[in-house]
Amino acid sequence: MDFNNIETSTRQRAAELQVEREKQFESASINHLPIEILVDIFDLCLPFSKYDSAVSPTNIRWVLASVCLRWRYTVFGTADLWTRVVVSTNDGEISIPALFRFLKNSADHLLWVALVETEETSLEDARPLIDALVHSSAARWKTFGLHVHQRSWKCPPFLTTLLSFPAPSLEEFYLTPIHAVADSTEDLQHLLERWLATQCPSLRRGAISLKYDRSPFLFSISMTHVTVFTESDAFSKLRQCPSLLELRCRRKACIPLAVNPPGISHQMLYALTDSYGLVRSLNLPALRFLELYPVFNGRNVDTAELAAFLRRSKCELNGIVIQEPTIVHEPRFIQDVLSPLSRSLVAFGLLVDSSEEATYATYEMLFKFLTHTSSTSSVLGKLQAVMFIIRAGNPTIYELIAEMLRSRLRKSRTMDTGVAQLVAASVFHEEGKVIVQGFSDWENEGLQMIGPHPSPVSFWHGPWMDRSSILVPLGIWKQLFS
Repeated sequence: MDFNNIETSTRQRAAELQVEREKQFESASINHLPIEILVDIFDLCLPFSKYDSAVSPTNIRWVLASVCLRWRYTVFGTADLWTRVVVSTNDGEISIPALFRFLKNSADHLLWVALVETEETSLEDARPLIDALVHSSAARWKTFGLHVHQRSWKCPPFLTTLLSFPAPSLEEFYLTPIHAVADSTEDLQHLLERWLATQCPSLRRGAISLKYDRSPFLFSISMTHVTVFTESDAFSKLRQCPSLLELRCRRKACIPLAVNPPGISHQMLYALTDSYGLVRSLNLPALRFLELYPVFNGRNVDTAELAAFLRRSKCELNGIVIQEPTIVHEPRFIQDVLSPLSRSLVAFGLLVDSSEEATYATYEMLFKFLTHTSSTSSVLGKLQAVMFIIRAGNPTIYELIAEMLRSRLRKSRTMDTGVAQLVAASVFHEEGKVIVQGFSDWENEGLQMIGPHPSPVSFWHGPWMDRSSILVPLGIWKQLFS
């Protein structure tokens, strides 16, 4: 038997089958799409950052590139698909050559970099890979997220080396320690201050947070703060920031660190303190965004105090979020708080309680405000987005919002002035499935349904004042605001 002929025949048959498969694949509908559409589809195939390891041999990019030659050229020829670099201690075997191949495909584009430490393993175990990543690409880092699962109160040793490299293009930095950082952690504080101030000239936004959410970048990008401080320190620092643009008052536990890098401290500040104390004593004329949360162990802000703060500061808010349901039901809320902001407000968010009584009260307040056309008082002229944060499954609110939108749309078509153009409304809810009736006819008019929300109600991303829609968690962020 001629084994050489058999082997040759087998190879020829295999080659013929491969050619036949490629021809069949090339005739598939997806391959008739333009390259730019194909790239968008590939982009949607990318998983959340937590599962998008740059050094994994099963990374979806390599899988897509192995399908056919056209897909291979598309994936390797599109640098934007390779700009998110995630290194996790769960990656198993660490391959520096795999990392270099990944970075090579990103060309010279700016990078989003995330280093993720798990409970089982430390980033110290990935030290060679991190060193290679820093030395080969730090000049191109635009966003850097560091998730440290450090149980010790001591500064992790690898941070000393990591937070010393020059990052001239870095615009955003997020540090998320799982466990609380103690007052005595001065090493970490000084290390961050020195690195952010001396090595990151382009830094615009930073965050230190205990919050670990499944955001598009793993880290809580809703916290656009650069300073984390105690309540007593909050007031003194805030009084030194007359040009403050954004202020968020939450009831989360405070991390007693004071990282205050120059250049961005007056742009966005995150105040972990009492909402009532802030609006009662501060004067912030440049403020453009205000977010208030309920205070469970203290006194909440009421309409009179909030109105007095706005009059005293004379600030023209572009966005206001009130997650204290009682204040929006006060009789003078529209006249004293919302109407003075009617010429500047573009986004308004509020918390809707689960009870039907509270739902109807919220609906009546909003409907009155959004459809108010009296010539004797201010009217809302620029509102672009309304966000409803539903405390729990509440089907009643959806029907009421639908009716409110119908009324707004009808009026906007018949009136030239005096009525806002409601561009988008996003609905968040905490639990349960969404069953909506009456929305289908209005989806194209700017309504967007989001749900179910995977996190607690007190979760809302920013900044969004310059957007025409409220941004939302998970992958929808990238679709709307990338």
